[in-house]
Amino acid sequence: MAIELTSGMRLGEPAPEWTLPTIEGGQLSLHALRGQKTLLFFWGSW
Repeated sequence: MAIELTSGMRLGEPAPEWTLPTIEGGQLSLHALRGQKTLLFFWGSW
């Protein structure tokens, strides 16, 4: 399986920090999920 990276990240490096709003009105950061198995699913339509 080949993976092509198009950003400045390298395979195996930690993901950059980010924060997203939750549907409850709070904030969720990647840092809060550290040590847990986390699946990021990005979806878009255009």
